[in-house]
Amino acid sequence: MRSFRRVDISPGGQYVIFARSFGIAKRKIERFVNSVVYPLPFISAYGAFIASHSVRDLALIPEVSALVPVGAARICLDKARLTIEEFPHYKVLPGACAAVIDTGIGLHPDLSMPFFRVKKFVDFVSGKEFPYDDNGHGTAVSGILCGNGLVSGGAKRGFSPRSSLVSLKAIGADGSGKTLDILRAMQWLFDHGEEYGVKVCCMSFGAPSGKNDPLSIGAAALWRKGIAVVASAGNDGAKGVTSPGACGEIITVGAAQKTGDGYRVCDFSGVGNEKIRKPDLVAPGLSISAPSYKGGYEPFGGTSASAPIVAGICSRVLYKYPRFTPDYLKKLLVSACVADDESEYERGAGMISVKKLREILANE
Repeated sequence: MRSFRRVDISPGGQYVIFARSFGIAKRKIERFVNSVVYPLPFISAYGAFIASHSVRDLALIPEVSALVPVGAARICLDKARLTIEEFPHYKVLPGACAAVIDTGIGLHPDLSMPFFRVKKFVDFVSGKEFPYDDNGHGTAVSGILCGNGLVSGGAKRGFSPRSSLVSLKAIGADGSGKTLDILRAMQWLFDHGEEYGVKVCCMSFGAPSGKNDPLSIGAAALWRKGIAVVASAGNDGAKGVTSPGACGEIITVGAAQKTGDGYRVCDFSGVGNEKIRKPDLVAPGLSISAPSYKGGYEPFGGTSASAPIVAGICSRVLYKYPRFTPDYLKKLLVSACVADDESEYERGAGMISVKKLREILANE
């Protein structure tokens, strides 16, 4: 059972209210809410803006199991790195539909030609109807995951270049997203993912993690629903792994760079500990060539780039082996990693190896 601290509760603002009884709690909490309430039944919770004078009274309602103040999540981007990375791609075959929760998606030819592969676009920031990206991060992440490389003659294609996409915009132009908007996107995916055939969800953003962390709880709910959630470990280095990457169930990806005889985990890549045994693995994360929302390509780095590489691989595997559960898929990916002498808290199982994964799948 979740619990909250009855003393030292944060001041008014955005909260996630976890409920013991979803239906009953709504009627009880409405009189304490400052403005709009967002229902989040997939985690038995509500998102709301609460005035400071109502917080303590709301926490005392028996139907409320936890009251968690929430802030913003940020994209896990590191554009200062300029080393071009190469990583072997699969032969061009179809992939399962993937959802990307990010800053939206631009109409780059690699994603929109010869046909538009975005099956659904939903904007939780401004409510716009047609796809757009006012930051560029979501376009880059989507392109690394499934861009077809049209502009580059196939040389700069993504890791699942024939996959379709569901783009859920929950992060704004400044690269920051409200936790409640991200949770609303997760709720939409929980409700409608099966309708659009979504098998994978990529989350290249991070927020502080802690007790009753809503983003980690939401990611776990999607995972149990049957969606393989792939998240960034974050760019906080030794400060720790960010949320939702801190969720124990999902696939959390750190960033690494190639060296002469192997690889080295990037200094900025989130490092786990005995309590949070993350990341699960690492993938290239230095200046991956990605589609730009302004056209052409640009160097793109950070764990934001590493996560869609693994999400693209997941999309390919799940298309060919749709019976694989997220748990089994994660087990396969971990077994297909190559480890070095670095700490498991830095590199998890090691660098994902496409060659090794092919060998494992040949026996499936």
